[in-house]
Amino acid sequence: MEKRQYEELKEQQDTFWWFAGKREIVTDFAGFFAGLKKGADVKILDVGCGMGLMLERLSQYGTVFGMDTEESAVEYCTTMCTEQGIESNIYQGALPNEVPFEPNSFDFIFALDVIEHVENDCAALSVLNSLLKENGKLILTVPANMSLWSYNDELNHHFRRYDRQELIEKVIRAGFHIIKCSYYNSILYPSVWAVRHIKNAFHIHSSDVNSVSCFNAILRTLFISEKYRLRGKGFKHGVSLILACEKVSPF
Repeated sequence: MEKRQYEELKEQQDTFWWFAGKREIVTDFAGFFAGLKKGADVKILDVGCGMGLMLERLSQYGTVFGMDTEESAVEYCTTMCTEQGIESNIYQGALPNEVPFEPNSFDFIFALDVIEHVENDCAALSVLNSLLKENGKLILTVPANMSLWSYNDELNHHFRRYDRQELIEKVIRAGFHIIKCSYYNSILYPSVWAVRHIKNAFHIHSSDVNSVSCFNAILRTLFISEKYRLRGKGFKHGVSLILACEKVSPF
């Protein structure tokens, strides 16, 4: 991402509907499908931790570690953890070749909107597999549907958006068993589709973060409500994908 995107994250992530909703949906999904429980004696890695969106929440479930490519993000998250009384385990690194952790180190890894930033996403998934302990769980989110490609993807340095089957196949090849995969941010999918296509047609170059902020509370409520359907059948279409998988034993 651009450095200014990190500043935008810092300002928006506690209140903006997308970030607040994502935090709720991801933790509920991980608890329901991957067995994440509060107060457990587990080690958790947040890959691409950014400005710490998930760190405080994940610290309620075990000992949390963070990794990000940007030095400023690492410094910010380290300070934030100290101020909030969280053990500070934040490191600079990048997938797939600059990872500062030993293999078989973690019980859970969260890679939330990360692998679309990596040119060799298959190599990145294989590295994430190697970092997990036997039967460790990986929670992924990625942007979905290449027809939604827009300036926002370019601004965030994305290499791709995914369809469900493509993501599943790549995750399986990396040595995982799929527990659950679904589209999400689905209730708002028609609106997002329309906004992005209008922006593309008229060459409007603006971040999506500020596009609908006046409806923030309503959008947050709608978005968070998706967690209940995700526990069941999930969604057939959406702006993003969410996936829980387990490391397959080599024996």
